[in-house]
Amino acid sequence: MKPSISLFLKNIFSFETAFVLFLFSYQYKNAHPIFLNPDITLVLIGILIPWALCIKYKSHEPLFTKETLPFILFSIWCVVSAFWAPKSSYTISKTLCFVVYTLPTFFMGYTVIGTNIQRLKRFLVVVLVFSIFVHLEAYRIFYYAHGSIVDVLGNNYLVTGQTLGCGFIILVVWSLDLLQGSLSSRNLQYKSVSDIRIYYWLLILLCGTFFYIQLNLGGRGPVIAVFLVLIAIYIYGFLQVSNRQLYLQHFLHLILVCILSYWLLKWMFTAKTDHFIARTYAFITTPELDDPINWRIGYYHSAINAFLSHPIIGVGFGGWKNHYDIGSLPWQHPHNIVLEVLSETGAIGGVLGVLFAFTILGKIPYKNLTNSLYMTPLCLFFFAIINALKSGDLNDNMLLFVMAGIVLNFEKLSAQTKISQRIS
Repeated sequence: MKPSISLFLKNIFSFETAFVLFLFSYQYKNAHPIFLNPDITLVLIGILIPWALCIKYKSHEPLFTKETLPFILFSIWCVVSAFWAPKSSYTISKTLCFVVYTLPTFFMGYTVIGTNIQRLKRFLVVVLVFSIFVHLEAYRIFYYAHGSIVDVLGNNYLVTGQTLGCGFIILVVWSLDLLQGSLSSRNLQYKSVSDIRIYYWLLILLCGTFFYIQLNLGGRGPVIAVFLVLIAIYIYGFLQVSNRQLYLQHFLHLILVCILSYWLLKWMFTAKTDHFIARTYAFITTPELDDPINWRIGYYHSAINAFLSHPIIGVGFGGWKNHYDIGSLPWQHPHNIVLEVLSETGAIGGVLGVLFAFTILGKIPYKNLTNSLYMTPLCLFFFAIINALKSGDLNDNMLLFVMAGIVLNFEKLSAQTKISQRIS
């Protein structure tokens, strides 16, 4: 009993728990003034940086490698480009946030989370637990709001949609792994096949509850991002001849549970329709585009014009706001990470960004993705990319950069896996 309590406390008060609270602090920091004074994100990064440095020095993991060089060059160019951006509080705050938040996030993913199998597993478990709590809170608020679009923990549907999307993807990948039976011998040491089935159906049922609340939050982008990731998972699975039947079985289970959950929960909440279907249907059938779509089209046109007018070095980090003359609106970025990089850092920043992207793609073990140790971070990485293509400032897309750091370390994780298998 005592070892179990000790292990529980070790997991709760771990680096990974603090890191997840930092990574998703935007989800809950507006829920109560205690998280804003002082700012919980700043407090947590102040704790995590020295903590990460201690872990790094003990493990002797290098910061500067051929894998991290493209990101370092890209980051240096982003910060340098701020010098020719119009001087404003937004430019300064964006640059500071990139240096204080985004840079450490990438290196923590690369040197701490991505170099140790146990830390990576604990990180993913904490992400899942956090997303489950958020999805329960979303249900609570949704019930008292009588089925209307709701803000969860003080944040809008886009923020909550990204949090729930992460949890949903983890549930899908891990339930796939359970169906293969690989966890029974490799990770969780289940006692029998019946135990595996219980855990499998528990995860599948959770997928159903996540599915319904995501459809009702109102955000189209996060739901579409989840769908695209799921399509990629099943296409990959169907291309694997040996696992095709398994993926088909899982797909049918997931579809069945999601449909049953949708109709059952819709009846329980007496909801007339879900907001995702209603907003998407209106977008397809109505000649006039809704405001969010119109705003984004305007942002995209402006970002393209900014790039064409300053093709080499861009308008400077944070300079697009002044180019577009967006005024005092809080969303002061092009809502597309590619157009943001091109418009603010020019072709030089674009080339460095592409180099960084190809470095990541070159580290993906395409023939060994059935292992959830690789599939889960990779799916979260692509989910973060899709989200970054429709929303989020460059320095706000911390999920993208931490997952990039983890993917870059797949070779080290593979080596650790082989060693542990030999020992066992």
